Amino acid sequence: MFATDTCWAIGCDATNEHAVKQLSSKLSRKGPFVCLIPTSDWLSTYVVKVPDIAWDIVDYSESPLTVIYDKGKNLAPEVMGQDGSIALRVTKDPFCKDLMMRFQKPLVATLIGDDQRQFHKISQELLSQVDYVVPFRKEEKVTDPPSTIMKLSENGEVKFLRKA
Repeated sequence: MFATDTCWAIGCDATNEHAVKQLSSKLSRKGPFVCLIPTSDWLSTYVVKVPDIAWDIVDYSESPLTVIYDKGKNLAPEVMGQDGSIALRVTKDPFCKDLMMRFQKPLVATLIGDDQRQFHKISQELLSQVDYVVPFRKEEKVTDPPSTIMKLSENGEVKFLRKA
């Protein structure tokens, strides 16, 4: 469990099928999941065809933005939607960026409840189910809003699913 730019999340290596299945069983929930990447340079590693407009949208977004792309690749199958789509967010959180750059893998970051912006509001029952809690930022409230979610098709068509 770790703090992201938008919430406290439970996560794992997004490329590790066993880890994603274990996460799903602990949450009693199947994917798809949102994956975090540290920089837009990683998009082409995990998206089959990155629409040209994606680079500008992702790089110039000032608030958290989760983009659903038509087809993902190089990720655990359970991370992706049944249609092969993948939800990716370039995180602005320094800890998450650094962790992924050192690990060289994207992270699954899944919501853990209704109020996941403050660590002290997370239930003890949930905390007992995770393997590790990153101690960084436990006293802070996550201040960024939830991410805007948009679907970006290979042809460049944009559809907003949630505006934050």
